[in-house]
Amino acid sequence: MPLPACPARFEVEIVDAPDALRSPLRTGQVPALAGETLLRALQRAQAPVLSICGGQASCGACRVEIEAAWIGRLPAAGRTEAALLDFLDDPGPGHRLACQLLLGPALDGLALTLAP
Repeated sequence: MPLPACPARFEVEIVDAPDALRSPLRTGQVPALAGETLLRALQRAQAPVLSICGGQASCGACRVEIEAAWIGRLPAAGRTEAALLDFLDDPGPGHRLACQLLLGPALDGLALTLAP
């Protein structure tokens, strides 16, 4: 999906990441562009997030946990994403696939935890 000609810039906040994730970026602000997926923004910032299936919502490796205050502000998970999330261990109400969340200015400051 192409980005807008003049993309809006905003930030996503990584609140926490498990100690097992060995990366210099475990917490902090991640710059993002309107129209890109959360996965792409995290990867560009070299956050420790995997994407085995290449963003096709078929592996669950890019699962993140959205902070409670943000859950109601996100669009509902699509059928494929919801089915995969239900299949994964310990599904939670704030769990989403980073590859399926399209970012925009309304999600400026979105707070999440990597690899719940």
